[in-house]
Amino acid sequence: MSQPPAHDAPPPPPRPARPRPGLRGVWLGVLLMVLGVVVLVVGMVATWKPLFDADAVVAADGREHVVSLPAGEERGLWLREGEPATCTAVDADGDAVRFERPGGEYTVNEWRASNRFGTGAGDVVLTCDSPVPGTEVRISALPGVATVIVAMLLSCGIGIALGLGGLVLLVVTLVRRSRT
Repeated sequence: MSQPPAHDAPPPPPRPARPRPGLRGVWLGVLLMVLGVVVLVVGMVATWKPLFDADAVVAADGREHVVSLPAGEERGLWLREGEPATCTAVDADGDAVRFERPGGEYTVNEWRASNRFGTGAGDVVLTCDSPVPGTEVRISALPGVATVIVAMLLSCGIGIALGLGGLVLLVVTLVRRSRT
């Protein structure tokens, strides 16, 4: 028996060319990098801003000064170097406010933390006296070391992760675009 004539099989159809990757990866990479910087900056500002905001600055003149403070929080008394002052305080309920050492050395600009205290029911009547004329006492938040460290690590970690993720996406997208 004879065999039918052999036919060459038709060549397989050519594979369709991959479409060139769009610019979506580039824009997303840039957006992630910008978002990383924003998270980093906002985290730093949110962490350090309370240290520079004073609830009040009062004269150490021996007179009573009513200071409005949030209830149930901790605040610090801050003095300038070389301007000692002694203070007493009563909260809105009429209870004496107890001053304690700040638990560390804190300095913000020219101010040094001298005492810390709980705000009790809120508004505090503060009386401070100093042998140095013109002495002022600043009332503001005290930094919590653990809080500052955690906030800094989180903002830096998230900001860097977003920025690096955006950079990787941008590089991969640009390399893929250049190969097609």
